[in-house]
Amino acid sequence: MDKFKSRKFWVAGVTAVVMVVNVFLDNPLDLNQVLGIVIPVAAYVLGQSWVDAKK
Repeated sequence: MDKFKSRKFWVAGVTAVVMVVNVFLDNPLDLNQVLGIVIPVAAYVLGQSWVDAKK
């Protein structure tokens, strides 16, 4: 249950929802816009995971 309180979980979940919704839009995001969303999120999740592992 603690995973649902995790910021990493929510950030990854919201990003996944945005990407799925993007598929169904009439004017989807181009590759650069998608990468502009996904890369910072991946960096945050990986960085925070590394910090959490050090604890």
